[in-house]
Amino acid sequence: MTDVINGAAEMADGSPDRGARRGAPQEGLGTQGRSRKASFARRVAALGGISALLLSGVVLAGSYAALARFSSNVRRVAVAHLAAAPGSGRDSAGNGQIVLFTSQDTAGANAAGRKAAAPALIMLLHVSSNQQSAVVASIPATAVVRVPGHGATELGKTVTIGGPSLLVQTVEQVTHVRINHYAQLDFGQVANLVDTIGGVDLTLPRATMSYGLNFPAGDNHLSGTAATEYAWQPSLSEPERILRQQSLIRAAMGKISDGHLLTDPVAMFGVFSALAGMLTVDSDFTSGQLAALARELASMGSESGTFLTAPAFTIGRKVMLRTTACRNLWAAVRSGSVLALMAHSRAR
Repeated sequence: MTDVINGAAEMADGSPDRGARRGAPQEGLGTQGRSRKASFARRVAALGGISALLLSGVVLAGSYAALARFSSNVRRVAVAHLAAAPGSGRDSAGNGQIVLFTSQDTAGANAAGRKAAAPALIMLLHVSSNQQSAVVASIPATAVVRVPGHGATELGKTVTIGGPSLLVQTVEQVTHVRINHYAQLDFGQVANLVDTIGGVDLTLPRATMSYGLNFPAGDNHLSGTAATEYAWQPSLSEPERILRQQSLIRAAMGKISDGHLLTDPVAMFGVFSALAGMLTVDSDFTSGQLAALARELASMGSESGTFLTAPAFTIGRKVMLRTTACRNLWAAVRSGSVLALMAHSRAR
């Protein structure tokens, strides 16, 4: 190690004899001089190590501060019928966990109080145990299902009838998927998140108009307001609206993931603040689980995230889930084999 340090010192000194660095001391460079130079190099290395350690400490402290603020600002609500956390022996999927997401009925309302024409968005998020992949299965909110104690009712109306607990109970009854956690997205705040991350990029297959805004075909860079207006276009059918909402969520989370906004302490505060403003979760969510949820949401925008919608059909004015196809989907969600199911379906 001393030879390396001495060699570095000699090069800095401009010695013409490079071959002598590992040999005997050169003329004019005594043992005492080498010792001083080596000592100086060691002090520089030590100071560099201390600086790196302090910098790491600052980054870590900033991360903890951002997480603490995020956890304290997220709204919580009591939710019944949730399954035990993974690893307890009663988890919903042996290789991951399930989070039921929905959106507020006022999603898409603007500052003037315009109420969105769309019903709530309902999604099952299955995250693998290693948190390396995420699958989102959307369920049409207008699908008519058997609601405990209320007969055949549109799924989206269960929150109004009996709160999040009834929605969890109903979705578990319909899908036979045990749900670990509940989270509600306020789409009225999605615009703030999009603006916080600097907008999102969406590629549109064709030109369209929504709430007076024109969206040309091709690449579009959208601000928060424009993005939510696009996602909640009134003239869309429910399947089309679900796809757009999925695209918006994926674009936003992809921006967070690709931009490493959850590893940059400065950006992290802004992202966590925006996420806290749009999230309501069940009261059992811990700070660590919320941090994991934020990472899981970010993974939804990467190549490891998969989005799909439960198959449905319309009879009269009622939306009904396709029994056989949905049964296969729910089984795949429970076992964590959705990707295998999709590959099998494409191969047929």
